[in-house]
Amino acid sequence: MEVETGNAQKKPKTEGAPPQQKGKEFTLELLKVFYTKLFPYDLMYKWLDYAHAPLTVKKEPGTDSTGDVIMGDADDENANRVSNRGSQRNRGVDKEDDFRGGPQLIQKGGGAMSGGGRAPRTFFARREFSLTIRIMEEKGEGEAYCRFRCYRDAHAWRDELIRQVPIKIDIGAVYNVPVSEKDALAGRFRPVEKEMIFDIDMTDYDDIRTCCSEANICHKCWLFMTVAVKVLNSFLREDFGFQNLMFIYSGRRGIHCWISDPRARHMANESRNQVADYLNVLSGGDNNAKRVELSSHRVHPVLRRAFDLLRNPSSSTSASSADSSSSSAEGDGLRTSLWGRLLHEQDFFGMGSDSDRRGNPELEEKKQKNRDAMINYLPAEMEKYVSEWIEGQKKRSGFNSVQLWETMEKWQPSDKKQKVPADRALKEIVLAWAYPRLDINVSKGMNHLLKSPFCVHPKTARVCIPIDPKKAESFDFSTVPTLGQLVRELEENGGKAEETSLASSVALLREFVKHSHIAASLDNKNARDHSDW
Repeated sequence: MEVETGNAQKKPKTEGAPPQQKGKEFTLELLKVFYTKLFPYDLMYKWLDYAHAPLTVKKEPGTDSTGDVIMGDADDENANRVSNRGSQRNRGVDKEDDFRGGPQLIQKGGGAMSGGGRAPRTFFARREFSLTIRIMEEKGEGEAYCRFRCYRDAHAWRDELIRQVPIKIDIGAVYNVPVSEKDALAGRFRPVEKEMIFDIDMTDYDDIRTCCSEANICHKCWLFMTVAVKVLNSFLREDFGFQNLMFIYSGRRGIHCWISDPRARHMANESRNQVADYLNVLSGGDNNAKRVELSSHRVHPVLRRAFDLLRNPSSSTSASSADSSSSSAEGDGLRTSLWGRLLHEQDFFGMGSDSDRRGNPELEEKKQKNRDAMINYLPAEMEKYVSEWIEGQKKRSGFNSVQLWETMEKWQPSDKKQKVPADRALKEIVLAWAYPRLDINVSKGMNHLLKSPFCVHPKTARVCIPIDPKKAESFDFSTVPTLGQLVRELEENGGKAEETSLASSVALLREFVKHSHIAASLDNKNARDHSDW
């Protein structure tokens, strides 16, 4: 265990819903209500356990006089004590149970306790979690980051989250032994499986986006995330055959993708590297003259398909979102393509009138950098033509990016042989400005942790909820349920979690878990059927 917290965090006074204060959307008191009544323990446990838990539970020695079960590192018993509440009545499983770690887990194959005693070690106990906990220090409020937490079942997990009230939960790999025994194994403690994950952060677009920077986002730049969901969903399914994908809003300015197919979970780091490199199109940093460079002989199929996905008309995109001043764009589908929408929303390369440029010099500087970088992709004759066109428009009333792009696509070289490098340059520009900017280091290591779905982001108070990739373009980050909003809804509906704004997101998780379990069951069956080969 890397950080010992004990009970350093000040505990809330009550487990009930505290009185709401205006402007208070994130407090530890509200967060404790969330962990007590809203966090979907049952579904999260079923997902991360993949039906490995035993069907029966027998009583074993290992509890103290109070019936508490000791989990975690031997040198941190108190911080890892989780209560066994004794036998509980069985009940049916319904949507309300998705929000709990309840006794239904015994019926469904979980490792929940039935009476006193230690549950047998299960697959779930080998899963690493980390918690970020707020603590009080001499200089004020601080944070403790606690790695290598583990739990025998959803009950133990729920107990610690309610007790510690972490402001962040990260999910790690499954190890070869229960995580609580890592110190005893010394150098033999190793990860054996983990979901394939992808992480995309809006700050990686700061060199090109014109509307916001750093942690700030708006609906214009959120289109980058919409593009990322659509591109990744297409390639992961069509190129690799993965089926069980869950896209998650990170709670602030990005998205995560979890792939739970058995093939993905069992991939070695070498294979993860290959998948990440295959999907990573951009190279170098912000100062590179060209971040995408296609072969002069043959464009890789994945790059050609990426360009087509971005540039071809999108049937789910409203043409009304495009620039109405560009009438010819409607004819060739630019207005309804993802690339056309980005050109319109971000106006990467546009130039306003003299008064516009004087009124917002920072924006003009960003667009000038984009124009300079874009022109570096063009072959000599095309570069000369585009530069002259820009200067001509500058003397008039300026131009927008859609108008510039139309001009570039219509350009005809004096030598037809120059058409090939010109078309290649257009493809490179589209990919450099629109293709998802992956943090591939997150994807390459099996032992890399990633924020858990259904965390609450402490800066925005928004819940990290699933995004339906089929409806990616209709996802609105600004309407994501917040912690304060959900607690108010609980107060108004008598504490019914299934009637809050979180219910539709839990339904998406339920569907994902169902398909993940089907895939895991088939994988386990095949392993048993071929165990004698």
